[in-house]
Amino acid sequence: MKSIGLQELITTDLYEYQNLAIKLASNSNYYSSIKHKLASNKNSFPLFKPKDFTRTIEKAFFIAHHNYLNSYKLENIFVSKD
Repeated sequence: MKSIGLQELITTDLYEYQNLAIKLASNSNYYSSIKHKLASNKNSFPLFKPKDFTRTIEKAFFIAHHNYLNSYKLENIFVSKD
């Protein structure tokens, strides 16, 4: 959900999930707003740009492999969008 900008659809337990499902099913305005946001986000989020996503993940793999070969300490890898 984060990768498409819909954090409001993230739930952490069954109770939250059920409440969200009920809200989506019973509140047409809320459902429409989520549907509109998804349609809008398709133009700007990486999940919907497979070539860009692939290029970025390949950079991360390259960095991870380079770090491994050089016995660098394990740490998070951050890749910029060049």
